[in-house]
Amino acid sequence: MKETKQKDKQKVRSKKQKLVPITRLKGKLWEQFSLFIRLRDADMTGNIRCCTTGYERHWKQSQAGHFHSQRGNPALIFEENNVHAQSPLANKLQKNNITWDYFKFMYDKYGMEELERLASLRKKPFPLKREWLEEQIKHYKKQVELLKQQKGL
Repeated sequence: MKETKQKDKQKVRSKKQKLVPITRLKGKLWEQFSLFIRLRDADMTGNIRCCTTGYERHWKQSQAGHFHSQRGNPALIFEENNVHAQSPLANKLQKNNITWDYFKFMYDKYGMEELERLASLRKKPFPLKREWLEEQIKHYKKQVELLKQQKGL
């Protein structure tokens, strides 16, 4: 009887040890999400136009930049309408600051109603659960492959 209890405990421990930490899952999701955003915003030649500067660059040399900062805004980290391809310099310069150029881009693309919806998500609790993260990783991996095929990249 004691042996079976010990074996059951060992099985539970081994399953727990195999779980990927939430922070690592979040990083894996960001990797796929960032690829998706940059590919989504790329044209058929693989170039993106920075949403804040307007300069063109290859999608591999761009970044996925947030309109509303991801810091302290968990509901906005993986919100597709909140993230767009940017040049690395533009993305760095606007950290923690919504620039006029990004605002104008967002307003022209989505309108005030969507800007208000995104603003309402700021500071909203959004626990990143393991199942959701794993599901989203799979989803964005598929989306990345589809976009690469569609655009021949």
